[in-house]
Amino acid sequence: TPKPAPVQPTAVVSDKSIRAIPASAGVAIGPLFQFQPVKITVDDTVGDPATEKARLHKAITVARTELTEVHQQVTQRIGPEEAAIFEAHLEILDDPDLLDAAVTNINGGKNAGQGWLAAVETNADTLAQLQDELLAARAVDIRDVGNRVLRVLNGSTQTGPTLPDEPVILIATDLTPSDTVTLDPNKVLGFCTATGGANGHTAILARALGLPAIVGAGDTVLTLANGTPIILNGDTGTLAIDPDEAMLAKAKNIQQEHKTRTAAELADQQVATAIAVEV
Repeated sequence: TPKPAPVQPTAVVSDKSIRAIPASAGVAIGPLFQFQPVKITVDDTVGDPATEKARLHKAITVARTELTEVHQQVTQRIGPEEAAIFEAHLEILDDPDLLDAAVTNINGGKNAGQGWLAAVETNADTLAQLQDELLAARAVDIRDVGNRVLRVLNGSTQTGPTLPDEPVILIATDLTPSDTVTLDPNKVLGFCTATGGANGHTAILARALGLPAIVGAGDTVLTLANGTPIILNGDTGTLAIDPDEAMLAKAKNIQQEHKTRTAAELADQQVATAIAVEV
């Protein structure tokens, strides 16, 4: 499985709270749930190079069809600006250097999955190690695209997280853009990731979806038990663990303020639209 981006060294941890990077405004209150990405295994059976290259090309074609559909769905559901993230994924999929590296690996004795995974990891790791936030975001996208092709090669159909029936706040090492757009707002109250930055594609999608989110919280969040009550504050970048009644009351007040502000902004937009139509 491709390696995650390096953990940001910005998190501040105490017994009852974690301060990280604000990524998407809003406050979420509820039990936490540790997100476990679907483990992608790569078969070690190797056919002849021509067969393996044909398998890879076929998987890339299927992945391209999937991404085209995701792009269309995100355009309709969220907007063209956010959908451009998946345009970038299509460009990664069609990157001749990435394909050439995978083909070279296959010619060297690897199967389609091994060859593709090695090419993806090399490319993504190179970018992630440069410690540049935008390039680190690109590395996440490359791994996301890489995993999509590997799932096709494996015949796996599951793409989104399996969640409990009750609404939860997700905790994860990272969430890919593909993970994020599949989140059901009725089941996910918000999320916190151990890695990532405020300008990454996952954070951009969280803002567009209206999901409170914080990122770069460090590995400590990954040790918290499922079901632990928490308050996630996307305004301040804080996670309160097992909060008391006073903290809960304050968080609910902030939630109400957000709802009031959102309703007012929506009303202003409707007025502006009505005036524009009249003009």
